[in-house]
Amino acid sequence: MIQTYTYALSPKTYFRIIAENRLRRFWWLYLLMIIFSLSSLDRFGDDNFITTYIIVSAVYLPCLFIYLYFWATSRKNQNLFLPHSFTVDEKMMTSTSAGNFQSEIPLQLIIKTVERKSYWLLYIAKSQFIYIPKAVFPTQEDLATFKRLMSGTKNK
Repeated sequence: MIQTYTYALSPKTYFRIIAENRLRRFWWLYLLMIIFSLSSLDRFGDDNFITTYIIVSAVYLPCLFIYLYFWATSRKNQNLFLPHSFTVDEKMMTSTSAGNFQSEIPLQLIIKTVERKSYWLLYIAKSQFIYIPKAVFPTQEDLATFKRLMSGTKNK
């Protein structure tokens, strides 16, 4: 059984994760928008469609990330930032939050695991994930055991 230290996801970290996920998923679209806009700059002002497209492209990306920032830090998401810890065994993950509230998640319900340099994202739905920093494990053995348990989930 693995017991993590108590930790809390910060709004800044949450924003960074969702912005990174968005960029990883749609980088090609944003790149095409930028390339098409830059290649059409010589017709800016002459062609109404090109002018509109360049303006929309120039405004869309900054507005998207501003929206994601305000969404990530909104009051509706405050429960995501409560301190909690996890207990993990061979079949179950148990989250214990402030106020001693507990949630149990069978490991078989984790549909995808994503390992990053300093954290894991455990997806329980297409856009719902559990954030677990690697620094919350008391020992390297616990970290290795957790990694082994997560490699057995449906993450392919």
